[in-house]
Amino acid sequence: MASFFKDLNSGSEVNVISLQQKLEVLRQMKMLKKKSEHENDELYKVREEGLKDQLKGLVEKRELLAKRLENTLGVTRRYYLESELEVLTERESHKRKELEMATKRRKQFTEKEKQIIEEIKQKEKELQQERDKLKMAVSTVMDKWTHIEDKKSTLFVVFEISGDGMLRKLLAEKLIPNDAKLLISHTCGNVKWKGCEKMPEILHVMYCPRFQPFVDTTLKVLSKRWQTLDLISMMREIQRTLSHMVTGHVVTVTINDSLSSLPRLQKTVKDQ
Repeated sequence: MASFFKDLNSGSEVNVISLQQKLEVLRQMKMLKKKSEHENDELYKVREEGLKDQLKGLVEKRELLAKRLENTLGVTRRYYLESELEVLTERESHKRKELEMATKRRKQFTEKEKQIIEEIKQKEKELQQERDKLKMAVSTVMDKWTHIEDKKSTLFVVFEISGDGMLRKLLAEKLIPNDAKLLISHTCGNVKWKGCEKMPEILHVMYCPRFQPFVDTTLKVLSKRWQTLDLISMMREIQRTLSHMVTGHVVTVTINDSLSSLPRLQKTVKDQ
């Protein structure tokens, strides 16, 4: 898409604002939070407390049985009590080992949780850094547009590949109301462009859900029709073409237009 506008006008400014690093940091942060939520500290505490109660009950039974054994004189009766005491002692020993293991796991989890919390804090810092970079990138692009002297013959184009709420908010706040704008955006998901529906001098083209068929069709129509059709007519041809595709790659295109004229693309060669 950038190459088309560059070929059309050698003086065209093309700026790519990448969200890849920001999205990667977000993905890592979500994984860490999910990992933290998956293993609940309360489960380890409940398990440990339950084993403590079970061990306490076994100790009380063993001590009671030991007293009964001291007061028993019959050989046969003592034999049964001694056997029962041996079983209780083994159970108590096994339960102690279970409790030790549960306590060890809880402590390990606590240390692991502290580490995850620190990692999440680090990712939050990285995310803020990426947001600051994004703000700077948008400001740089918008400042260039703001200082263009001949805005009447300039078209500001935003081509969005993936929806990002922060990027949309930054751009929407800085779009110049009375200058011609072509906004091409992805409409799938819950992230919406706010304010654009009431903004003057904007041609907003929204596509969903497939990116590549839309790009291929858009480039084909622009390349063939830019000399004979105005911008709005070309967008409507893209809309019609995609609605009749029979390859299974169905793409829905919605067009909102508040332009006061029918802008046409013109080929311009920058003076050397």
